Amino acid sequence: MDFGNLFKDLRIKQEMTLRAFCDKYGFDMEGISKIERGIYPPPGVRTRLIEYAKALGIPEGGDDWILFFDLAARADRSENRTAEYHRNVLDRLPILFRAQSNKEMDNEKLDQIFEIVQES
Repeated sequence: MDFGNLFKDLRIKQEMTLRAFCDKYGFDMEGISKIERGIYPPPGVRTRLIEYAKALGIPEGGDDWILFFDLAARADRSENRTAEYHRNVLDRLPILFRAQSNKEMDNEKLDQIFEIVQES
């Protein structure tokens, strides 16, 4: 189990859709969706995690509370590197698209560009 799956499971346990949950607590639906899907890591700010935990109905100090914060801490260490990698790749996509529109771009050159992007 990872942080996003736990978050989603706890929200669904409350019988709330993503939209209803976000509307009720004033959360950004796109951001919560990305957290649940593992695209965004858990927030690094403890006060925000507490706010999420309370909205999800997690009793403070209980097993779910400990699991929630433990998964957030573990994800923060491992997923931040992954998220940073994806941001770096996304930042470079415009360069790739400009290069691809170059009429002299052949498949070999395009493959080289993809390798460079993957390695960075």
